[in-house]
Amino acid sequence: KISLEYAVLDDPKLILISETPGSIGFGEELNLNLKLEKDSFSQPQQVSVTVKGPRFSNVWNIENMQGQQDLQLKMDSKAVSYSNSFVVTLRWQDKEGRAFSEEKKITVKGRANSVTDHIRMLANAVLSLFS
Repeated sequence: KISLEYAVLDDPKLILISETPGSIGFGEELNLNLKLEKDSFSQPQQVSVTVKGPRFSNVWNIENMQGQQDLQLKMDSKAVSYSNSFVVTLRWQDKEGRAFSEEKKITVKGRANSVTDHIRMLANAVLSLFS
């Protein structure tokens, strides 16, 4: 009987799954739920998840990615306009330091519940052009 040892040398891979509402009313709390899953034998290291949206940015850093990681971002929607784009950027490395990245765009529509909300959302749309 012979036993054999082997190593799997695939590139570390991550899958990003996002759960967002289809639309958000002005003034309501906006929840962005992100699920990050390891999809390789190799372990992603130095994982960075950045979410950039209307006038804000949020970063999570994960030293060693094992299995699944749930990330949640709650925001006050006072900066909501009619169409709100969020860019999620993933960056990670393998154990040799080779870099990998992936980007995903998420769009959430805004809803106004009053004339005042329409005016505020229009102002937010204009402000987001300059930020």
